[in-house]
Amino acid sequence: MNSIDATGKRQKRRSLLPLLIVLIAGGLFLWGQSRDDALTRSVADTVQVAALAVCGSKSMPTELRWTVPDFKSTFIKMVKPACEGGDPALTLNAHAIPGDQEARDGQATHVVTVRNGAVALLRLRVHAQSEDHITVLGWSQP
Repeated sequence: MNSIDATGKRQKRRSLLPLLIVLIAGGLFLWGQSRDDALTRSVADTVQVAALAVCGSKSMPTELRWTVPDFKSTFIKMVKPACEGGDPALTLNAHAIPGDQEARDGQATHVVTVRNGAVALLRLRVHAQSEDHITVLGWSQP
């Protein structure tokens, strides 16, 4: 009778192992997703602070780096008209989404759209290694 009980316990432990593996994998997946979401929000917030800095309400974030100086001057030129007439903090915003697909060049981790209310001003392709190191790779008009 002891052998039957031992076998039953072994089968229960073996059936729990796949469940445990699935739970750990799911937890790691959710942790990775929340980390990616936090980085995406941080990228959008940093670009929004940079846009507001153009209007003079804050200093340009040091986390934002420009691969080509002309990218920064173009950014300023495209955002500057939104600063006139009204409170730019109410209308200027930035929205980030995941960047390039692996099938393409795969360098931009995010694409950030800067808007003045409902009007898109420009899009930035950025590479974010962390919240403290965001590099602008290029820009385009929406």
